[in-house]
Amino acid sequence: MVESAGYIYNLMYRKEKLLENRDFIIIGENIRRLRKSNNYTQEYLAEKLHISSNHVFAKGL
Repeated sequence: MVESAGYIYNLMYRKEKLLENRDFIIIGENIRRLRKSNNYTQEYLAEKLHISSNHVFAKGL
């Protein structure tokens, strides 16, 4: 069975998106680990980054 180019592109695109999401998860885990090792709260980190604390909470950092 010959796969269509569109089908193959869709599979490649989904794989790329999964890898991107994985990268963001790893970055978030690293930020969380560093934040906790420095005893920073999410509120303190948000203040230092000049972002809303809701943004930090939403990302789970």
